[in-house]
Amino acid sequence: MGKLSVTVPGDVQSRKDQSEAYFRSASFDGNIIVSYREAKDGEARPRLTAFLQNFIASYGSVDHVVSIQEGECRGMSISTEVYHDRSMMRYTYVESRVVASPTNIFYVTVETEVAPNKPLHTEMVTQIITSMKVTK
Repeated sequence: MGKLSVTVPGDVQSRKDQSEAYFRSASFDGNIIVSYREAKDGEARPRLTAFLQNFIASYGSVDHVVSIQEGECRGMSISTEVYHDRSMMRYTYVESRVVASPTNIFYVTVETEVAPNKPLHTEMVTQIITSMKVTK
């Protein structure tokens, strides 16, 4: 297992480093982070727990988590909402999908701001997250 593909909106601006690609989409006012990490110890699966811990440390909570299995890869789908004001009208919706093969961990995270004048584009977030494919 070694290649990750994700479909992103056509209006994105991007930048890349060695193992991460960052995309900014104007069509739904969101960020998309695509990444992989090689498990140098040859055992990526325990890193799913570390990913979940980092997710909680970064965003403060988890509202929803589901285990997933794709072939020989195990993983999880995680989402949360980070509120920016007491009225709970403005927040950042975050959804991640992470899978671990025996030697690598791959993930896609989508962050999008939601406010009374900025609706949550659920369909677009779902299309991005579910387009994630890990192949040999």
